Amino acid sequence: MTQIEERKELVESLIQKIRLEGFQIVNRRYGKFVPAPQPVGGYDIDILAKRSGSFIIGLCIASGDFSDSGLEEKVRYLASRTTKYSNTPVKLYIAIDQSVYVRLAKILQNLPHELRHRIRAYPLTNAETPDLFFNIQKPAHSRNYFN
Repeated sequence: MTQIEERKELVESLIQKIRLEGFQIVNRRYGKFVPAPQPVGGYDIDILAKRSGSFIIGLCIASGDFSDSGLEEKVRYLASRTTKYSNTPVKLYIAIDQSVYVRLAKILQNLPHELRHRIRAYPLTNAETPDLFFNIQKPAHSRNYFN
């Protein structure tokens, strides 16, 4: 899987998590109908969402992003953001592959407590989510009838 495909899957998974918490997606990367978000302080973000005046910045970190030396500074900068007029803190949601979650945890330990409090990290697996009928198995000789 290429890094772009991995990032697209992380963006889709993070959008599902954000929507479950009741946020509306304002901007998102790799979307068809919603525009891509503008860079924040020179750093690219993947998702911008809001719910009744509170905002979320969504960041997806692929396994190849750890080679970048500025990752800790990027996380620190995005976690310290506040809204323009009301000066309320903006939360940072990070989607990351479960295999490199420990490396992200080491980066987050270096941050001050007030910034770590604003960050939520979601370790995501590549396992498919089961659907409603995942336990139902068809008999080997079943026929498909239309009525």
